[in-house]
Amino acid sequence: MPSNPYPNRGPLPPALLPKPPNVPRLALSATELAESLSVSLAHLEKQSLPHVWLAKRRLYPIAQMQEWLAQQTVWPERENDPTGATPE
Repeated sequence: MPSNPYPNRGPLPPALLPKPPNVPRLALSATELAESLSVSLAHLEKQSLPHVWLAKRRLYPIAQMQEWLAQQTVWPERENDPTGATPE
């Protein structure tokens, strides 16, 4: 644990405490998701994406975002076919 530079002022604030190791991420903030998709936050907010509200924060569950991304994937052989049918 980092030493407190101000020992007479009480314990360190939570933001300065070390984070527990190996805590799995279940959701991303809008900023984190925009960064991971390489899009702007403004562009992300225009999309209809699966999300949850927690403590007045919009969070994007990672599992649902992976599923959504897989559904949005355009395969080269289907790109020009409006039905999305696989060529035979």
